[in-house]
Amino acid sequence: MIYRKGGFSCPASSKRYFQGFEYMFIFSKGSPMTFNGIREPRTTKGNRIITSRQANGETVKRTNIMSDTRLKSNVWDIDCGYMRSTKDKLAYEHPALFPDKLAHDHIVTWSNEGDLILDCFAGSGTTGVACQNLNRNYILIEKEPKYYEIINKRITEHNLQGRF
Repeated sequence: MIYRKGGFSCPASSKRYFQGFEYMFIFSKGSPMTFNGIREPRTTKGNRIITSRQANGETVKRTNIMSDTRLKSNVWDIDCGYMRSTKDKLAYEHPALFPDKLAHDHIVTWSNEGDLILDCFAGSGTTGVACQNLNRNYILIEKEPKYYEIINKRITEHNLQGRF
């Protein structure tokens, strides 16, 4: 899967292309047990006529009724940048912020309420906050003490203020 960053600007003095996307990896033991696919509005409306050929050579036309939505593709366009990635100013103390929507959509897609989520690069704690909002259990791992402090403050504030 690919997360394409929207809303960022490239440095004017750069001598290379700016990284406008990141790969996203979902790890599970065996095939994923849960898939709650996110749907989006379909760009084309109406029904499709499908033509197929029978074994005897005749063509048969049938109408395929299309829904108003379709399964989202594996390229996710997510707006990012100051006050677009999150409204939580504390999170911006981390240099590589993970957008709230990205964490939310992955957690919804790959888990159900009560499931356990592991984030082994917890950063600013966005996954933990999203798990609390979505009634998931979570384990966050972060080796940098200064980032652990950000996580601890965000989770504590979230618990004191209620859900974001």
